[in-house]
Amino acid sequence: MKQVNYRQCGLAQDRSRVIGWIEERGAKMGARVEIEELGGFWEVVGVGTTVRTKSEVQEAQNRARQPFCALKSYRGNK
Repeated sequence: MKQVNYRQCGLAQDRSRVIGWIEERGAKMGARVEIEELGGFWEVVGVGTTVRTKSEVQEAQNRARQPFCALKSYRGNK
């Protein structure tokens, strides 16, 4: 089975802009890609040079969420 790689891309839909990781096959300037989680089709307006595997992207997403979990348990000095 062929490994699927991802690239970080700038995406645009109407006046909205986001940055996200999409499959490398769709990471071409001007391409329109469907992203269900974001609601429909988005135009690729920027393509990064870094390539990641699906597991690397998922791992990075999990790490990015971890610091916010720690904030819930902090009570500070009273």
